[in-house]
Amino acid sequence: MNSVNFYLKLLLLSSALAVTFFISAAEKSPPIPLDVIVIQKPGCRSCAKLDEGTVRLIREYPKNVRIFKYRIEDDKAKVLCEALCIKYDVPDKLHLATPAVFFSSKYFIGEESVSKEDVAGEIIKIFQNPDAAPTPYLTSDELLQAERAIQNRFMNIRFATVLAAGLIDGVNPCAFVTIIFLLSYLALLKRRRRDVMLVGVAFATAVFATYLLIGLGVIEAVSRLGEIGGLSRAIYYAAAVLAFAAGILNIYDFFRAKKGSLGDISLKLGDGLRGRINTVIRENLKIGHFVFGAFFIGFAVSILELACTGQTYLPTVLFILSTQGMNWKAVMMLVLYNVAFVIPLLVVIFLYFHGVGDKDLLAWLALYGSRIKLATGIIFILIGIIVLFLRY
Repeated sequence: MNSVNFYLKLLLLSSALAVTFFISAAEKSPPIPLDVIVIQKPGCRSCAKLDEGTVRLIREYPKNVRIFKYRIEDDKAKVLCEALCIKYDVPDKLHLATPAVFFSSKYFIGEESVSKEDVAGEIIKIFQNPDAAPTPYLTSDELLQAERAIQNRFMNIRFATVLAAGLIDGVNPCAFVTIIFLLSYLALLKRRRRDVMLVGVAFATAVFATYLLIGLGVIEAVSRLGEIGGLSRAIYYAAAVLAFAAGILNIYDFFRAKKGSLGDISLKLGDGLRGRINTVIRENLKIGHFVFGAFFIGFAVSILELACTGQTYLPTVLFILSTQGMNWKAVMMLVLYNVAFVIPLLVVIFLYFHGVGDKDLLAWLALYGSRIKLATGIIFILIGIIVLFLRY
């Protein structure tokens, strides 16, 4: 009996010692730090204020908080920010906004939110609260979902931008005046309306095919050059520079056209080149099979007009390549651009077929030409911004 009591006492003593050891170990073990994710962009005042607060937190509470900082310009940071926005049910309009701070179940997004709130104080409250939820971890599936969401969002932006660029470029004076001259020359030859329609469609089809082939050739050549070390980034920046240059020149033309006429603009065909285009039209409409002649005219005119239209077409092609790469989506975007480019030509043909004369069309161009230039300038500045800042 005495031996049993002895073993019971020994068991109770060892249990007490074990409990004391674990309590002591728990008291000595460091607290689980709170993860804080900060996503910033350079140059914003709120980001600078946020930096000061996070530096103070790390200095004063090194064992309580871990701060991870990212720059929104980095593609991985974009994906992380999007995934966290989805995880935290952030409103769509705030996705990828900066600065953004995520911790526990809280988030602060946007300069106004961060500047008004004591973010550092809120972080302290969370890690001092033992019942507060930890900052959630992101799975690979959640990151993949976020990447797809960004790609879909920016794919829509790119397609809409390319469509707008093609439509506006289709009514630029270079292309517009040529189709009007072609149709008026057909009228001078007293061709039937059916013939006018056939010639116009053949011309527009040739323009579409020629520009598409030129665009595909440029994409293929530039993509091969991009494989040479260091050139891919140079091409990327060249696309942005050309887009900004096209945008600025078109806006400059807008102001010149507002003060004078479309003849004063800088982005236009020279008199000599316009004369050569008119000669090509006259000579090739004299042949018997004038529809085939119109197709050849469309091809020849497209090559000659590159001196003018190439100033907007090349930045668009480089925009497609720099934001998409050489794949089927790039080809589809190029097809979309060229379809949009010939739509205004087809509209002119349709109007001419229904009795709208060349003088009416030229009067419309004179009236709205400056606005077309302004719209073109805005579109290409937008393209430059997308290339530089919205890489997805």
